Amino acid sequence: MIADQEIFCVLASKLSSCKNDQERLSLLEKPIPETIDLPLTVKDQLILKSILVINQDHLFYPFDKNHIQNILEDLYPVESFYQSIGGIVGYHAMMLSLLSNNTLSHEYKSYEQPEDVNIAQEDSLTCKYILEGLYALPFLAEIYPVGGAADRLQLMDTVTHSSLPAAKLEFCGRSLLEGLIRDLQAKEYLYFKLFDKQLITPIAMMTSEEKNNHLHILSICEQNKWFGRSKDFFRFFQQPLVPALNGKGKWLQAQNSRILRKPGGHGMLWKTAIEQKIFAWLASQGYTKILIRQINNPVASVDYGLLAFCGIGYQKNKQFGFASCLRLLEAAEGINVLCVNEKKQYCITNIEYCDLERYQMKDLPLEKGSSYSRFFSNTNILFADLKAIEEVTKKCPIPGMLVNQKKTCFINKEGYLEECEIARLESMMQNIAECFSASQIDKLGSFLSYNLRHKTISTIKKKYTKTSSLLETPEGCFYDILYNGYDLLKNRCDFSLPAFSSHQEYIAKGPSILFQYHPALGPLYTIIAQKIQSGHITWGSELRLEIAEVQLENLYLDGVLHIIAEHVIGHYVEDRLVYSQQLGRCRLSNVRIKNQGIDRTSSNIYWKDQISYHQKCTIILKGNSYFIAENVELTEEMQIEVEDGVCLQAFQEKGQVIFQKRSLIPSEGIWDYKIEEDTIALQETGAFSESL
Repeated sequence: MIADQEIFCVLASKLSSCKNDQERLSLLEKPIPETIDLPLTVKDQLILKSILVINQDHLFYPFDKNHIQNILEDLYPVESFYQSIGGIVGYHAMMLSLLSNNTLSHEYKSYEQPEDVNIAQEDSLTCKYILEGLYALPFLAEIYPVGGAADRLQLMDTVTHSSLPAAKLEFCGRSLLEGLIRDLQAKEYLYFKLFDKQLITPIAMMTSEEKNNHLHILSICEQNKWFGRSKDFFRFFQQPLVPALNGKGKWLQAQNSRILRKPGGHGMLWKTAIEQKIFAWLASQGYTKILIRQINNPVASVDYGLLAFCGIGYQKNKQFGFASCLRLLEAAEGINVLCVNEKKQYCITNIEYCDLERYQMKDLPLEKGSSYSRFFSNTNILFADLKAIEEVTKKCPIPGMLVNQKKTCFINKEGYLEECEIARLESMMQNIAECFSASQIDKLGSFLSYNLRHKTISTIKKKYTKTSSLLETPEGCFYDILYNGYDLLKNRCDFSLPAFSSHQEYIAKGPSILFQYHPALGPLYTIIAQKIQSGHITWGSELRLEIAEVQLENLYLDGVLHIIAEHVIGHYVEDRLVYSQQLGRCRLSNVRIKNQGIDRTSSNIYWKDQISYHQKCTIILKGNSYFIAENVELTEEMQIEVEDGVCLQAFQEKGQVIFQKRSLIPSEGIWDYKIEEDTIALQETGAFSESL
């Protein structure tokens, strides 16, 4: 294999320097088998001869017209995307080289921990970055790479039993994709509250053919009626699938003798986005910066992290940025490093955890006895300047190439389930940062922010088993979300709470308390802490706030309370969401909620929101409505529904709860947001107190 590798590398180099396909074809001497009796274009011949040159002619069998057409269809994108390294031949040569550990994606003299912009503490500088992040929103588009295979999640359609992509995972009662849109709309609503302006941020998504990912993504958007946004504010671009090899360098075939293909990594994003005019579309609307978020990291949006991160990049006019945090030792996460080469050029980049040994790097602790690594985690939360990325992609179209090698199962060409080690070439999107180098560290066009880990990363990558840890599982991510909610209530909102569950208690008995909320409640903790002030929650209780305009004071909860606004952040004109004051609002002051709550004997799957209840108190706010309760006790099973245009008040008289209905005053129950000394202060509209 070593001899073949050297021959292929030389040929790939020659192919990469050719001007056109005809020139490339002239370099390939292998004749196409006579049994392939089809009219072939120059591109077709190039692909077929490339297969022969790299000794993968087993792919041609059976010599059937449709089969050959399928091969060509599978490999057109591969030949095109990898043209800069020699097309199909270059792809194969790079695979063999990486499999034999002969190639490093970057070589530098030293690898150090980069200097960071610390946003872990909410000091005056961090507050300024948060506001800068808000000011940046009209110029900041978002890109979501959603085309990954997510094989380790083992998602399956319950009806068809076909495999599903990560985007279809139902988490907290909604798809992961819907969670990303909710996070974005929470920021847009915050901008509306502060500046009285409507924002509709354009969203681009990189999908793939893997597991019908692209069609599933479109289906989620259509079923959610494009999340109240115009379809024109969405763009989709597909990352190519790449051939999978076994450990001996043989290309594998799946059912129907199709080439077994897998997504080629998020590093395909930059080149593919440019070729499919995504960046041109964003630039034409005046957008200059982009935030890149992965679909499998729901906690990234907690509190102010994303706003402060983008605020740094916007205020300093940076070309690229990494959002980082502490990394657990031996965790399957890449690391962010500061590199210096022989020419004394510095850059910040990423090294994948599987490559640490190849770079002769040891995963040492931050300090003796620490469970954290000395290097920060690469979270794949990225900031980029649109023009700068376009320029460097011309020089580096395929950043951070490495081999993804995992044992997995697939249906082979004979129709049987086969398990083997499968390898494919992947490209890392974050390694484009190596292009933003400088001769002095303080002149770098890239930056790295540091935030608390539990507010930055908790991914969903694999199915939980009783013998594995919670890390990278849905159960583990939900545990971290609950911890953040617990921290918010206890340390910001002055709530008395039972002890937070250990991992073992959480798995065995379920969480000690559940607190979930719509991100538009804040998303900043400083905002939420002004809306929710003091209370007591007993063990096993649940508080769910699907609402933005709410005031809770001295709440006692022993059981379950759900406050659900039909319209959380505005009203709808046909299917379009308009940020406004026409929404559900609620005030509870000195209210006791007592019911039998969650049925803990049932097989609840908390992260899926599959929970059985004995009793619960549910307040449903239809359209533009308001519920007020003061000094009352709501017990046992209770559902309170407030009609559109109505204010419903609850009183306690002689042990009885009495409800009084009247017309809603438009401004009552709405918070005014103002910026005061680099922080966001909330003021009651008067109706909060006058209405009682």
